[in-house]
Amino acid sequence: MKKLILILFAMTLLLGCEEKSRIEVIQNYSVKYIEEAKVTKQVKPEIEDFEKYITDEFQTIIQEINDETDGKYLLFPVGYNLFVNENGRIDKIAKIEAIEIEPKGKHIFNNSNKLMDEITLKILPKMEKWKFAPAKLFNKNIAMQKSIKALFANMGNGEIVLKKPFSLSFNNALNDFFVAVEKMPSPIGGMKAIQRNITYPEIAKRAGIEGRVYVKAYIDSTGTVAKTEIIRGIGAGCDEMAMEAVRKVKFTPGMQRGKRVNVQVTVPILFKLGDSQKNSNKNDSKIVGNWEGKADDGEVIKITFLSNGDTELYKSKSGRMNGEVTGATFWPKYKINYSISPYSLDLFFKSKNKESVQKLLVKFSSNHDIVLGLPKELNVRPKNFNTNNVSGIWELKRVK
Repeated sequence: MKKLILILFAMTLLLGCEEKSRIEVIQNYSVKYIEEAKVTKQVKPEIEDFEKYITDEFQTIIQEINDETDGKYLLFPVGYNLFVNENGRIDKIAKIEAIEIEPKGKHIFNNSNKLMDEITLKILPKMEKWKFAPAKLFNKNIAMQKSIKALFANMGNGEIVLKKPFSLSFNNALNDFFVAVEKMPSPIGGMKAIQRNITYPEIAKRAGIEGRVYVKAYIDSTGTVAKTEIIRGIGAGCDEMAMEAVRKVKFTPGMQRGKRVNVQVTVPILFKLGDSQKNSNKNDSKIVGNWEGKADDGEVIKITFLSNGDTELYKSKSGRMNGEVTGATFWPKYKINYSISPYSLDLFFKSKNKESVQKLLVKFSSNHDIVLGLPKELNVRPKNFNTNNVSGIWELKRVK
């Protein structure tokens, strides 16, 4: 008996001396919150234009923080994993590494962790109000994780710029879309429903542009257009108009073995001018050139000029503006003189509700590509085309 007591006492001492491990075992959230690539239907925000909404929210928060940064050039990385439950509400978030950029000739305040913490504290009350349509796995509501990330910058003058925008997709992976199924999707209301959404681009009318635009449309299992892309286009604003018209239409879902499936289809869109429009365009000038590129925040920029002075400026976030050149002696009554650069260019735009002038500074490169600058003040002269006097610079490649 005494021997048994001694053995138990020794075991107690050994157990009592065991050190607590410094390694912490945490829950595997990937088991409960499915990764977005593995769900059959992703969460979908109930807030309209969610990408613009969260961009505005973060920009407002960063502007508040920016007031305390003494005019330094700062990067504000934003990156989170959102853990969204079966009811479409965010349960948890985890900070993730956002996009990093090292602009040439700029000083970056490197205390990004502290800045991220400040942003997180301010965005949490906003996130509590975000509501999503729940993700699904084989028609069952499930919890999933969704990543969001972007990069903002204080340019050192109090201006907050979106350097890398949120790249958000709430549709299923495009490689899960069949090319051919037993019953292909078709637009509800037929091709007439799509054609009704077409507004002939003014610049295309003036240039007499006609033809067919072939749009590839990704139709999900609900008949919604998840994405569009151009297979073959005719330019002058018709390609963007065709994709927009297709996106507005609901389709009957594709069917395979009695089940609704995701399918990709090709939709031809006809642009044809009436005889009266053709006659009115006989004396109009042709397209001088098309240029395309992107702004610093990723926004697509396109500009088209006709030889009679008409022009169209397309910005992916604000749409299309048609007008005429008013302030540049070179352009383009007769031809473009590429040997003179830079130019000052005033574009006069008319819309249903207002008229406006967009002033640009234009530089040509040797291969006829152009750089457009937005002057900070109206009296900036072309010779002052530099970062001190220009708030934004767009580098555009000539495509025609």
